Amino acid sequence: MAVTIVAAAILDQLGGNYGDPDAGRGLPPGSSRAEPRYVNSKRISLNYEIKEEGPSGTSAVELWVTRDGNSWDKLKDDTSHQPPLVVEVKDEGLYGFTLVVRSGVGLSERPPRGGDAPQVWVKVDLREPVVAFVHAEVDPGPDTGKLTITWKATDENLSRDPITLSYSENPEGPWKQIVAGQPNFGSYVWRMPPSGIPYQFYVQVEAADKAGNVGKLKTKELVKVDLKKPKGVILDVGPAISGSSKPDSESNKR
Repeated sequence: MAVTIVAAAILDQLGGNYGDPDAGRGLPPGSSRAEPRYVNSKRISLNYEIKEEGPSGTSAVELWVTRDGNSWDKLKDDTSHQPPLVVEVKDEGLYGFTLVVRSGVGLSERPPRGGDAPQVWVKVDLREPVVAFVHAEVDPGPDTGKLTITWKATDENLSRDPITLSYSENPEGPWKQIVAGQPNFGSYVWRMPPSGIPYQFYVQVEAADKAGNVGKLKTKELVKVDLKKPKGVILDVGPAISGSSKPDSESNKR
């Protein structure tokens, strides 16, 4: 009787990352180049389907786990055999899961042993990416419509294009998106629209990882995009007309 894990995700949330160019990074040595699923919860839901079931049906579904691909432990014996199978792990890190199904008469494939690849690798990641600083500066030259935003964001499991940039007149929002799905290059030049933009605002950088954790940071001060400095020019000089405002020196004598 065969079993296939068709998804691994946080309950009520589709997490994870497929098609990752870093697939296999961080897996135990000798592991197959599997693509791990990333979740931001210790409580994990494994959705599965049972294939080639015989007339006696299914009596139980065993969940086996490994941390290194060498040693295996039976984590759960589910006699309800109704997907999804929910399990809670103790710590962050990498877990390999394999299901073994027992038929109604107690037959099953052999449990996994040292060297066997799991059916799925799951990486539990509870930490938000760290955005260390955010700086925004308007180009003071002739092309004043450009705002250069710089930042530093780090995380072991950053997604492929993890950066979202936003602005708000208030430090607590609401935030209006400038751009999303940007690479973590540390710099972005925003050509601001000619109208509809506040004269000063905060800029926020959000960085997302593969598990769905989001770290964010905003500028400490308002970013002033109106760099014009008003100037007063005296056009003419003449005697004050009767009834006009008194000089400050005379007003202070009263």
